[in-house]
Amino acid sequence: MKQTKQQQVYEYIKKKINSNEYPPGTPLTEESICDELKVSRTPVRDAIRRLTSENLLVLTPGVGLSVSSIGLEDLIEIFDIREGLEGLAVRLFIDRAPDATIKRLHDCVAAGEDAVHHNDFRQFMDHDMEFHRIIDATVRNKRLTSMLDSLYEQINRLTCANREDPEVCRLALSGLHRILKAIENRDRQAAIGAMESHAREVTLVDHHHLGLDVFHIFTAIKILVVGVFTGADRAPGLRAVFRQAITKLGKFCQRIILVGMSSNRHHQ
Repeated sequence: MKQTKQQQVYEYIKKKINSNEYPPGTPLTEESICDELKVSRTPVRDAIRRLTSENLLVLTPGVGLSVSSIGLEDLIEIFDIREGLEGLAVRLFIDRAPDATIKRLHDCVAAGEDAVHHNDFRQFMDHDMEFHRIIDATVRNKRLTSMLDSLYEQINRLTCANREDPEVCRLALSGLHRILKAIENRDRQAAIGAMESHAREVTLVDHHHLGLDVFHIFTAIKILVVGVFTGADRAPGLRAVFRQAITKLGKFCQRIILVGMSSNRHHQ
């Protein structure tokens, strides 16, 4: 079915935002979008209204329209929702997936491993997303798939800056192997645990590379507490990531102390 002009404009702007071609804080105007797309104001206004309702755009009095920023509360919510929804998706997948679909997951992981071996980390991330979308499409739950699609778009805004980072990709690959092994064994609990651990580990490293100090420490502590109750063996690599968080916390505190000392000297 051919898209309407309103839908085309909406999809165009949304893609620009989610790919960070329009980074957070980017100012936008109706005029600039109309000129860029060679369309009238009506479809642009409709797209702006929809994207504002989705919190992708924000209209600030006295400032104007701009791409929304992602705050600490947003990151915590995304982290929690991802863990829960992906755990549910893999549970439903194990109950409903034929062997042929599991073979597709195996091929996907093999292709991802080959991409990492050749240092093609962008290609790996595409295979990683394909792995998750195969699971989502198989559960045959339209509402769950819709929620996950929306979530992955938001995650992409966070992670596109480090899609080619070797550490993130290798950690993600390790998680995919654990998930696949549990799925091949039709072990529902192991698959849920592996999926949730995968989400926690990759999310933590993503936020570390984004330089989100406070959230990084918060997430590391949260992961450690969860690890105590779920078993550290379910999250290989978790300790190393947590050590990175502690190191970052030390540097973060050091900066606060130095700023405080500088401020005191200024007032003296």
